[in-house]
Parts: sequence; C-alpha cells; structure tokens
Amino acid sequence: MEKLYNYINNIFIVRREENILEFIDDQFNLQIVFNKKIKEGEISLVFLKKNIKEIVINRYKKENEDIVDELFFILNRFYIQTNNIPNYTLKNNIEAPSKIFYKIYLPIENNIEENTLDLISIFSETKNRDIHKKFIKETNYLLKESRQIEIIQTNTKTRRLGYLNLIITLFENSTYFPVSYLEKKIETISSSYNEDLLDYGISNKGDDKGLIKLTRNGSSSKPYVRLLEELNLLTQINNSYILTKQSKIYFHLNKDQKKKNELKNIFKLNELDKLFLLRQILISDTLYIWAIIDIMFIIQEPIDTMSIKKLFVNYIKNDLNIIQHNTNNNLVKKKNLELKKRISSWEKPIVYLEHIIEPRINWLLDLDIVILNNDAKSKRYVLTKAGMNLFYKLSSVFGRNSSKELVLASYFEQNYFDSFNFIFELNKTSEILDKLKIEKYLLEAFKIFKTNAPNRIAASQGIDYVCFKSFLEDGVIIEFEELKKYLQEKNNKFSLDWFNTENDGTLYLR
Repeated sequence: MEKLYNYINNIFIVRREENILEFIDDQFNLQIVFNKKIKEGEISLVFLKKNIKEIVINRYKKENEDIVDELFFILNRFYIQTNNIPNYTLKNNIEAPSKIFYKIYLPIENNIEENTLDLISIFSETKNRDIHKKFIKETNYLLKESRQIEIIQTNTKTRRLGYLNLIITLFENSTYFPVSYLEKKIETISSSYNEDLLDYGISNKGDDKGLIKLTRNGSSSKPYVRLLEELNLLTQINNSYILTKQSKIYFHLNKDQKKKNELKNIFKLNELDKLFLLRQILISDTLYIWAIIDIMFIIQEPIDTMSIKKLFVNYIKNDLNIIQHNTNNNLVKKKNLELKKRISSWEKPIVYLEHIIEPRINWLLDLDIVILNNDAKSKRYVLTKAGMNLFYKLSSVFGRNSSKELVLASYFEQNYFDSFNFIFELNKTSEILDKLKIEKYLLEAFKIFKTNAPNRIAASQGIDYVCFKSFLEDGVIIEFEELKKYLQEKNNKFSLDWFNTENDGTLYLR
C-alpha cells in the first residue's frame, strides 16, 4: 500500500469529489474510490489503508488506436499480481461512437497489508509493451445483434467430438431412427471404436475421457444425443430422430471424406470436422466457450480446469453486465438478467461447473485450439497457436461491438471461412467468384438436398454447401453473405427468396 500512496502523491489530481480522487497518468485516467468523504489534506497512508474501496482505470481510445490488446495485457498483469481477473467494461463513447473506451475495476481486499497490487509496474509494462501484430483491425462489417445469448446445456460425459461424427454417420443406413432405438444403436456401434479412443488418448497428447459404454437402456450415449440436439444437428419428429438442415451438409461432405480416408481414427478430427464443428460450437455456445478462451488467453500459461472454474462465474457475470449496458434490445436485457440470476443461484458452482468446463475444454482439445500439458501432475491446458489466433479473431469482433456474444453469428456469416483460414494458418485464397464452379456445386446441392417441392431447396443449405465445397475442394474462400448477395442478383439459372425473420430462405432452380 505504501507503493500506491507514494504513487498518488506524485501524479496530478484533476478532480476531487466527496469520496473520489481522479488522477491522470499519461494515457490512463485513474479514479480512487473511498468508503468515506475526503477532507482537505486527509490523504495519509493510514487513511488510505483504512478507507480505500476500489480503483478504477479508465482508458480512452485515440484515433487509429487498438486498445483491446492493451485491455487484455492489463488483465493478464493484474492476474499475475493477484491471482484474479478484475471486472471490466468495453464500450462506445456516446459523444464519439467511433472511439471505444474501457474501464477496469480493481477491488481492494480487506487484507491490505498483504495486497500485492502494484499499479506503477502495471502501467509501466503496459506503456512499454510490444503491441501484438495479431490483434486485427477488421473491415467495417455491418454486424446485426441476435435476439438472445447462446449457450447450450451439457453433461460432463460429452467430451469427445468424434462421437458426433460417428452418430451422424449412422444416418447412412436410415433417414430416421426411433427415439428408443437410436441410443442403444449408438452404444453398439461405439464399442467398435474403443481402441481408437485409447489410441487418441496416447497420441498427440490427446484425452481418452468421454467413452460411450454398453448399457441396458442406452444411458451412456444419451448425453451425446442431447448434445447433438443442443447444437441443432439432430431433431425429433414423430418420436424419431432425423438430421437437421445443417447436419445434412456435414453428413454428405463427410461421406466424400470417408471415401478418401477409410482408415481415419474418428477422434482425430480432419479439416472438415474442424471447419464444421468449430463454427457450430461457437455460434451455439457463444457465451461459455468464448469465456473459457478469454480466460486461457489472460492467464497465458498452462491452467487446470479447477483454476478455470474459480474464475469462470465472475467472468461470465461480467460479460453479461457488458451486454446489459451495451445492447438496446429489451428482450435481450430481460433474458440476460434471468440468466445472471440463474447463475448466481448455483449453490455449489464448482461442482456444477464440471458439466460446463470439462466438456468444453475437451472440445477445444479435439479441435486443436488447446493442448494438454502432460508434464504437470494435474492436467493443464494451454492455447495452441491456432487457439491464440482464434482469440485474436474473436477480440477483433469485441473491438467492433461490445455486445460481442450477440454479433458473432452475424460476423461469421460474412467472415467465417477467412477466419478459419487465419486461425489454422492455411493457404486458402480469396478470388473473384467463379460462376461456373458455383453453378456446378449448386446443381449438386439441388440433387443432394431435394425435397418434395420440385426445383427448390433451403437457401442456407445450398449456400453453405457451396462455401464448404469451395473451401475444401478448391482452396477458395467464399463467404455465406457474399454468395447470398450474388444469388439475390438477376440470374438465369437460380433465384433466391430470403426471409429475415427466419434467417433462411428458398433457393429455386429455374
């Protein structure tokens, strides 16, 4: 505390209120909040120790300056000093919407004598840091907010994404499975892949948890079936399971991949698996999965799941507060408050979080976003190079819109395939649309996804099929929104009706 006392006595006070002192230190605006009114000349070391309540760091963006990088740098330094992540906000300045600013709230604990917070070193290191070139300044995409915060309900057993591939593949034998039958069928088939799972656990520092076992009633596979429903890849009609529009795309592309590589270990995800499942997880579980990625980036070192759990609840509540203060959608605000209330009501959060953290950290492991550090006594995870790139890409969205979880789906409609290319440092290219290739793939889509109505298919299926096919087969990036706009123009072979309320439409073959 003496360091803080000496620090504030050597910088200029710009504002004094009843219980607040405000200082300027270069680019930082610092507010110290006290528990009682400050009298003239009363700022002694004793007064500071007894009455300091909170320190608030404010930082305004200058022209052409990226401060998201700086924000997370300070969060990292604060964690190093205190083993905690402070609450923060990032939002637009009402008077200058193009200029975002952040605030970091540093609570001062009761054990002040033991408090290790050193603002001088934090500010000094921040000013002198190397700005990471990977922090991206995005093109000015128009991002639309969704009407709800996306999270999915999970079970601690659902740790291996390879089982999702296996279950979807079962639909080669039938277009539907009775609810009472599918779960037992999955367990029977899965028993043939136990060796694959063990091999995956040994090689590449993988993990062999999440095994589907044979049971009398299919209870071991049931959590995976529920996960597929949560991810909108499986749905029930007339007491039977069928594939959704999205999973049918993956199903048909996966058949082509299997022809090329019959010996693939299902738990070692290939490019198609990652391309499809990463997007589906990020847009279906935006709040929780993004928070885990943020936390791991802030920590900057291998971390076990228990440590993530200790930070997770407060970090999620802070994210929800940021959304609450930045969205203008009253329905979102209402649902946001309900979700925050539900999270606050968890009686034993550490126990409950096993069903949230363990599955997701293992999905990120399967996707090569994190790697398992086997050198430690306990399992510790750290972001891979692809994981760091994913964080940089997500942080660019945060810099564009503080209600980041509400706009990610909109961002991916315009920039997912390029994002994936950046994350995994592939060599795919963006080119002028090849109309002949687009026509070829669309005609394939009309054959694959044909319905009872002649010469029409769901627009999202046709567009996504072309984007995936172009990326995987030709190494060419076509974005969903880009192709949608092209098909909305006058065209001799195809026409598109798009319905914003459904975020889908109908694609016609003339």
